[in-house]
Amino acid sequence: MIKKIFVVVAMLALTAGFAQDASVSPYSYFGTGDLRFKGMVENRMMGGVSVFADSVHMNIKNPAALSKLRLTNFSVAVSNRYLSLETEETTESAGQVNFDYLTLGFPLARRLAVQFGVLPFSSTDYNLRSLNQDNDPIELNRFSGNGGINKVFFSAGWGLTRNISIGATVNYNFGTIERTASRQLDGVQYASRESSVSEYNGWDYNLALHYQGKLSENLQLQTAFTFAPEANLTSENFTEISTIFVNASGNEQVRERFEVDLEAAGLDNTKVNRPYSYSAALGIGKPYTWFVGGQYEFTKSSDFVLEYPLNVLGTYEDGQLISVGGFWIPDYDSLTSYWKRATYRLGVKTEDTGLLVNGNSLRDFGMTLGVGLPLGGFSDANIGVELGRRGELSNGGIQENYINVFISLSLSDRWFVKSLIR
Repeated sequence: MIKKIFVVVAMLALTAGFAQDASVSPYSYFGTGDLRFKGMVENRMMGGVSVFADSVHMNIKNPAALSKLRLTNFSVAVSNRYLSLETEETTESAGQVNFDYLTLGFPLARRLAVQFGVLPFSSTDYNLRSLNQDNDPIELNRFSGNGGINKVFFSAGWGLTRNISIGATVNYNFGTIERTASRQLDGVQYASRESSVSEYNGWDYNLALHYQGKLSENLQLQTAFTFAPEANLTSENFTEISTIFVNASGNEQVRERFEVDLEAAGLDNTKVNRPYSYSAALGIGKPYTWFVGGQYEFTKSSDFVLEYPLNVLGTYEDGQLISVGGFWIPDYDSLTSYWKRATYRLGVKTEDTGLLVNGNSLRDFGMTLGVGLPLGGFSDANIGVELGRRGELSNGGIQENYINVFISLSLSDRWFVKSLIR
């Protein structure tokens, strides 16, 4: 048992070092980057619906569901994101393999369980160019950024009664985002470049309520409500201005540089205001056979404030997400067919992300499907795919057509049971 715990803790520590994965999206230019899905692959394959609770799976988005956990569960997930980026003039493609989460959960008592782990909150990775030929001299601007914000979290779920559970999650956020912006004029030997680094840290938390009860002998009802209060992160900032020479191959060579005195302007330590959000979900199903549910999420994105750097603030409105999804198990205890014991999941989502680009709401629509493959006992592997579109071509916008393939491993066992020696 001690060896297992040591291995998991070591993996968590190592994972925290490389959890900042790229989003390969130009929309990661805004704010603190492209927001990542903060849930289990099992939920993601159902469009993001996270109301379902059982005794062998964890639930990052709904900590109250942990009260149902009866076995120790270790889960890890990765994904591959492929983007086709379209504008009115051109089409490009990009791809990236991402780490999604690593987490461990176990019961402490009959109706009490805990979970901890690490996952990315946001990712930044963009490389943009803007050529202004109307200026004299012609002006070329380059913008690039990388990094992100991660979460180390601890959750607990407690069953007040057989049907009603409450839960809470405490998150510690940390990460670094580096951004550069350069300006080059045709016929001018040197270009100018501004480089900034922001190191983020801070705490936030969310609360959850879950109900599970019978509608009839074969039908079960599950409902959930979560609430995340407004929170503030601290940003420690550094900026320098450089004079650079750009050679024919595009490589930059620094000639002169000096550090900007952000302390004098009161910008060396700033705040990021993360607005409140809530979700409500409802689902029905037949135990061990099928389940279907819907979920509504609201984020007060119009209250988002990023004090520095000033040029990536973006414009925001309130965001909302509607998800519908479910699963089906043909015959969970079949002795003759492996595929009848598999879990098939399907979902759809539509989202107003809260980001305004050129005055237009950035909308996201996606469809998901996947399968959970039994590995023996209560463990399984999950493979899923998400197809979707984000953004529009109108008014000089960028449309992302994306394919996300995600894989997770969920291992369940009894870790804390003493062996009997006769």
